[in-house]
Amino acid sequence: MKQKKRLGPFDIYKLLPKSNCKRCGYMTCMAFAVALISREKQPRDCPELQTEPFLPVLEFLEGYFPPGDHLEKNGMIIHRDLCTGCGDCVAVCTYALSTTGKVGYLKKREPTDPVLQIVDGVVRVINAEACKRCMDEPELCTVCQSKCVFQALDLVSPPES
Repeated sequence: MKQKKRLGPFDIYKLLPKSNCKRCGYMTCMAFAVALISREKQPRDCPELQTEPFLPVLEFLEGYFPPGDHLEKNGMIIHRDLCTGCGDCVAVCTYALSTTGKVGYLKKREPTDPVLQIVDGVVRVINAEACKRCMDEPELCTVCQSKCVFQALDLVSPPES
């Protein structure tokens, strides 16, 4: 299984025109790069990427940020083409839900319904409300993403409710 290199904002910024033209709706190309990662914008929202010298970059970015990416309520994006259904993310998420606290301190919590489940060979979010990232006092939990060796999960800021 081919692994996808995870791009950060600086990686994306290096590919952009760096003109800060503001025609995408953001003040800078760096802000646009961050908006791409959080799925607030699509690559075609940058008019300069649609010009001749940047067409290969546009094609690459559209492949990296496919229009069909669905942002779950907990800020998770599942790349179904990369998910093998191994269930590692489900196991670590279920354990993380049973504990709470700071690094080095574990405190048992009441059991909760699982957030993730393998359905038809692919992970799915079945209960986003139970995710630590969606709680009243959200925690920046990334255990599911860090456990996925296939990089099938991306976590961005949860959408505003």
